[in-house]
Amino acid sequence: MLRVDRRVKAEVPEAAIVLQIHDELLLEAPAAAVDPLAQIVPEEMRVAMQLDVPLEVSVHTGVTWADCEKG
Repeated sequence: MLRVDRRVKAEVPEAAIVLQIHDELLLEAPAAAVDPLAQIVPEEMRVAMQLDVPLEVSVHTGVTWADCEKG
């Protein structure tokens, strides 16, 4: 998650991680930043740790957190 934070600050400075709950990250960003973030987060999370099985990473978007949970 630290790698995600560093990369977001460097590449999409208008976005920010606002909450982390267990293995979930909640980011806040303008609509124009959604596509770059949807690429950055999975890329960084998938390589965060060497595992014997692939790590599944999903991205959901919405205006509210509830909207994201529906996706």
